[in-house]
Amino acid sequence: MRYWAVHVSRIILTSTVDEAQLACAMTQLTFAGAATGTYGAVYVQRQVQTCNTKRESAHVRTPTRLQRTLPNILTAARVVCTPLLAIAYLSDARGLATGIFALSAVTDLFDGILARRWNVCSALGAFLDPVADKLLVCAALVCVVARLPTPYIAPATAVILCREIFVSALREWMATRNMRDTVQVGFLGKVKTAAQMVAVIALLAAPEPLSLVARIGALALIASAVLAIVSAAGYVRAALPVLLAPDKPT
Repeated sequence: MRYWAVHVSRIILTSTVDEAQLACAMTQLTFAGAATGTYGAVYVQRQVQTCNTKRESAHVRTPTRLQRTLPNILTAARVVCTPLLAIAYLSDARGLATGIFALSAVTDLFDGILARRWNVCSALGAFLDPVADKLLVCAALVCVVARLPTPYIAPATAVILCREIFVSALREWMATRNMRDTVQVGFLGKVKTAAQMVAVIALLAAPEPLSLVARIGALALIASAVLAIVSAAGYVRAALPVLLAPDKPT
């Protein structure tokens, strides 16, 4: 009995809690307590309560300063990278420009994951994240069109840019009606974004308009443009009842 008491106490005093280790120790302590009668049962109950308190407190720890700021730093880094990407690409440093965009795409993935995992989602992050994404993608597409002015890249780029402006305006207007959740990003929007990322990376890395990489990028960009139209139509359909509703008299 003393062995298990010491064993559980050591676990409780550690800064991190191993769920499997706790469960095993508590189970073994329960058997040991049962063998010692009423006193053991009371002792087990107290130890279990202490273990549960420790486990709950481990899951709600106060975020550190780094945890609170890192997701927003990653998001802000994408804004900073936008002019750097344009300068690198238009200076014929395609590899550097492609690397900047790819690294920025990775930060786009991790800033949201870290914010949710550490429970440090903020109003600044919610505002800055979509802005940073649109700035980076739009700047990259404009640079690509300037260097690869093909009949299929330019129209697809125009569709994507117009769609982003339209959907952003629609979401802002819906927010004034307290119904922004009606036009949240859906599955098609996420697929569109993934195709868009592939297209931009391929087009930034393409050495010339007729290369294989450029053609792959152009196909992905056209697919992204089609998904942009379809997903925007879904947002309009969801917002249509609000758009057509008569204004209430003031």
